Amino acid sequence: MERQTRGRGAIEEIARLKNEENIIIKFVKVDEIVPMTVKPAINVQINELEKDKNGNSKIEFIATGQSPAGIEFYSWDFTYNSEKGFKPSVIIDKHGKQTQTLKTGTHMIAVKVIDNDGLENTEVVQLKINGIIENLSFAYFCTRNPMSSMKLCDIKELIKLGI
Repeated sequence: MERQTRGRGAIEEIARLKNEENIIIKFVKVDEIVPMTVKPAINVQINELEKDKNGNSKIEFIATGQSPAGIEFYSWDFTYNSEKGFKPSVIIDKHGKQTQTLKTGTHMIAVKVIDNDGLENTEVVQLKINGIIENLSFAYFCTRNPMSSMKLCDIKELIKLGI
């Protein structure tokens, strides 16, 4: 109740100043005076380039960031561990594109985007590389874990090709 009185009092005082003192005061929102900062958005695309006879996969990672301020650079952690935090193996990547050869197993990859205002955002992907499978075509299917910001990705068999 007291807040409404103060708000009403401020409006009444502005009206009084305008009428009696010829002083005009205009209310403005904070974001009209000081621009509100927004952390950059990030998206990660994963492409399998090739698979060797040992089941290792050459993977292309493409990060795309968006920010009103523009993107400064990306950083990559290809052995991400949430307990140890973000420890980049690639500190400054101006293009958002990396290629890694990964062994069979589950890999945690984190990419951080930093915009020209110094704001950042991180995307974490869990990628499962299946074992030796020859003469197959693959695609990555990613789903967002509703309990975290992590995406779960797995290589699935699409088409078995004849020899």
